[in-house]
This record gives sequence, structure tokens and C-alpha cells, in this order.
Amino acid sequence: MKIIENTLKLEIECWTDPGDYPSGAGGGPLASYDFVAGVDGNIVVELGAADWTSIINAYADVDMTTTKMVEAWVADSPGIQSDVPGLTVKKWCVEGLKGDRLELSVDEFEADAPEPPEREYSYEDEVERREARDRAVIWEEAD
Repeated sequence: MKIIENTLKLEIECWTDPGDYPSGAGGGPLASYDFVAGVDGNIVVELGAADWTSIINAYADVDMTTTKMVEAWVADSPGIQSDVPGLTVKKWCVEGLKGDRLELSVDEFEADAPEPPEREYSYEDEVERREARDRAVIWEEAD
């Protein structure tokens, strides 16, 4: 099996706490965070002679169409891996079969939470922040 095309990408969404609780619990909203909401795209794999032999040997005695045999083979074989970092596909969905090419999308998955982006440190921003803080302290002392 050879991957011909891979357009899989993680759909990242941000959860933000509304922070509006009738009981007044908490001192404000919780920190927001990014999470993986889904997987978009698909992969196209080319089935080789060994793959077809495996499919035929496994399902030849069952009355199935070729497409159904391939769907059953995909469901039973753990060998199809995505190369998206942090993504583990639990179940593939067969979108189409044309000749030796098989198009798959992700049906069930587990994904690691995305890493938050690193804040860029700027010396100029730090100096400006400190100067603004010092000006505020001077104004407070003058009152």
C-alpha cells in the first residue's frame, strides 16, 4: 500500500469559558484553550498486489462486492497510518474505490492537544511595558 495523496489536517477550535455564572462561582472566566474538533481532508492510497491478495484471501468465501471487501479489509487492518503529527486514526471511512486507488477519510480519531504558540519576546515591548508601569506609579504617588 502506497499513499498517493494526503490532504488530512486537524481542525483546531478554541474553547472559551463564558465566565457568567449565576452563583458567582469562581473569580472570573477560566483560561481558554485550543482543542482538536475534527479532521478535514482525505488520503488516497494505491493498493498493491500484496494488499489485493490479503483482501481476497480474507474475504473470498464471503458473498461481497469488491467495494464491500475493501471496506471490511480497511476496518480490520491497522496498517493505514496518517502522517499528521499527534493524530491516531481509530476508524477509516471508505469514500471511493477506482481501480487500485482507494480514497479514505477519518471517521473516528484521537488527537493530542495542540501546543500553544510561544510568545515572541521583544525587548522594546518589555521596555515600553515597564515605562508605562513606572508612569502609572508616579501618577499614583503624586495624588
